[in-house]
Amino acid sequence: MTSNYKVSLFYPINMRSIFILCILVISFSCREQASPNFDWLLGNWERVNEEEGKVTYEFWKKITDKEYKGLSFTLKSNDTIFKENMQLLKIDGKWNLHVLAPKEPHPTVFKVTTMEGNSFIAENKEIEFPTKIAYKQMDTSLNAAVSNKEMKISFEFKKIE
Repeated sequence: MTSNYKVSLFYPINMRSIFILCILVISFSCREQASPNFDWLLGNWERVNEEEGKVTYEFWKKITDKEYKGLSFTLKSNDTIFKENMQLLKIDGKWNLHVLAPKEPHPTVFKVTTMEGNSFIAENKEIEFPTKIAYKQMDTSLNAAVSNKEMKISFEFKKIE
């Protein structure tokens, strides 16, 4: 009596390989993905391309993984002539930049449309100026720009202690 059942020498190896592969896939899929963040923005920055007689600073701190706060102000003869509060907030998985300008009752909200490495672009096309805010960090410098279709103002900062 002959059996139609064939035993494969590779059967145990294949099952073992499939089992190991499944374990690896499950373990990697359960690992939390590193979420893009703004940690590169943290610290104290001084503007290096400011008009003579003025000094501008920008300070950023991390509140939580979903919130960063920034403060920007300009001094002239030790007098504050401009101050702006900023907040980067992650709501429903999307980042927004909230900017509270002087004499404004509510912040203007810019949607972060691009986030790559140590840079981001935030936009709000419903206002006249700026419609775009861009930040990019390189080594110990930080470049920022506010712009619309007609005009662009660049800010160059160096990191300070």
